[in-house]
Amino acid sequence: MKHTGSEFFAKSGNGGVNSAMINFIIDNTGPSVPTSVDTAPPADTRTFQLQQNYPNPFNPSTTINYTVGHSGQVMLKIYDLLGRQVRSLVHENKPAGAYSVLWNGRDDTGRRAASGSYFYEIRVGEFISTKRMLLLQ
Repeated sequence: MKHTGSEFFAKSGNGGVNSAMINFIIDNTGPSVPTSVDTAPPADTRTFQLQQNYPNPFNPSTTINYTVGHSGQVMLKIYDLLGRQVRSLVHENKPAGAYSVLWNGRDDTGRRAASGSYFYEIRVGEFISTKRMLLLQ
C-alpha cells in the first residue's frame, strides 16, 4: 500500500533560512522515496515578498512573482546594469495578495532588450527589494 504526503522544513544556514516542501511516497514494502522538491514555500500574504524570476536565465520571457502585505502603490521596474530603467511592469494600487507578472524581454518602447544581466525592483511604501536576472538571446 502506498501513501503520499508532503513535509515542510526550514533550516538555518549562514544567517539565512532555506525552505523547501518535499513531496514523498511511502511504500509499506520499503523506505519513503522523495518524488519532488519545491524550493519556494507558499506565499504569506501578510508580508511583502519579491521572489526570484523563473526561468532564469530566460529567453524570451520570464515570470516574476511577488506578494503585497497590505494595499498600496506597487511599482515593479526592470533596470540595466547601469541603473537605467528598461521597463515598468507594474505601477498601480493593489490590494494585499500574491501576484505574478510576465516580462517579455522588451523595453518600454517595445524593442527587444539586449542579452545580459538585469535588475528588477519592487517598491511598495517603505518596502524595497531588488533581484538580478539574466536574459540570453
